[in-house]
Amino acid sequence: MKKLLIVEDEFGAREALRETFYNLYEITAATNALEGLSYLSRERADLIILDLVMPRMGGMAFLKEVRQLYADLPVLVVTASSNDDLTREALTLGAVGLVRKPWDVPELRNLVSQSIAASEVPRQRDLLAKEIVKDFPSTAPIGQSAVFRRMLEHARAVAENPVLLTGERGVGKEFVARQIHAWSRRAFEPFVTISCGDLPAAFLEVELFGKWCGSSEQNRRGAIDLARDSSLFLENIDRLPHEIQRSVVRLVKRGEYQRAGSQQIVPTTARVLATLESNPSEAVAAKLIIPEIADAFSLAVIAVPPLRERRDDIPLLAHHFLHQFRHTLNTETLDIAPAAMQKLRDYQWPGNVRELRNVIERVMVLYGSSKQIAPSELPREFSQPESSDGSVIDYKAAVSAYEKQLIAEAFDRSNGTVTAAAKILGISPRRLQLRIDRLRIRRSPFKTD
Repeated sequence: MKKLLIVEDEFGAREALRETFYNLYEITAATNALEGLSYLSRERADLIILDLVMPRMGGMAFLKEVRQLYADLPVLVVTASSNDDLTREALTLGAVGLVRKPWDVPELRNLVSQSIAASEVPRQRDLLAKEIVKDFPSTAPIGQSAVFRRMLEHARAVAENPVLLTGERGVGKEFVARQIHAWSRRAFEPFVTISCGDLPAAFLEVELFGKWCGSSEQNRRGAIDLARDSSLFLENIDRLPHEIQRSVVRLVKRGEYQRAGSQQIVPTTARVLATLESNPSEAVAAKLIIPEIADAFSLAVIAVPPLRERRDDIPLLAHHFLHQFRHTLNTETLDIAPAAMQKLRDYQWPGNVRELRNVIERVMVLYGSSKQIAPSELPREFSQPESSDGSVIDYKAAVSAYEKQLIAEAFDRSNGTVTAAAKILGISPRRLQLRIDRLRIRRSPFKTD
């Protein structure tokens, strides 16, 4: 339910406004401007109904203070004053509308509803522009193994808390985070994501916490401004500079933050979900995270198991990806041969679930006319003996070798033509050429058209 803050010193008008919006919104009524500011210092409202003429602190001074906290919070002025200069100044300061006392109830209700809806438009526009809300290829984590079920039970139990998800690269930490979000009261709010390793350190503070310069043209919403009452997902929190990690600790433990360039403390009810590839004590010892980060998330640390520890889930995941790519790639493959499935189960999966997904996609791209995935259609590493202890020698080298093989086989099928190979792989020719250059694949046999 949306939150409505009424700031009105007259008892009769205050109670009439409360009655007007009873059962439509979560209502908080303040008897003066200072009481209203006290409320806003603890949590955000979705709209404010403000009387301009009040003792001690007038509505105009209140409105200026509100704009320091929330540049885009809609404020409706309700007044009996006939001072046109005063009302013009209120509109200049960002009031979205003016209602004269006594008000028409249906008209005021409609105005409040429209104002709240209109205030969401810039937020949605910024969410799309920043690309921090994205579609995800599955609605829930997939698995039935005992270790995976225990992990999900733990996740459900802490669905309303700040959570730190640990585990190797590719285990599906973001899938689990999204499931936690879906189990929480925030399920219908956007899931806001920031990949901490993808942004230069100089921009991270503004991207996370926003910027306040006093000029509305230079002010910027950060991810936490856009999350509001939702979940903020920080991928690879250890990639954040320690100074920004301290700000995240404040966000998690005290529910408040400061924008760059501002001394104003802003409250938030957003919940933080974060990921880490090692366990917290190891990350602290390696100075990847500060000890306060480990302490802030200490009540809810969830270890997502690697795929080699949940082999019973491999057939489920493999068939899920097979049917997913069968429809998106329009292939004829319906099943996985038992011998091929055994190879999938026996493999060590250094890249975890992400690697399994890539393997199935690659086979479907190259051998989509086959009715079954055969052992011979799996990548070469599935036919090579592994080290006796199953250890991973060089993960990056293994991934690069796999990608080189995928590109080489695509070129075999396209007679060395870049454009046709890119189409087989489902990527743009420009992106394929970048991968060829980065992986230092010989270019001489390749044609550009």
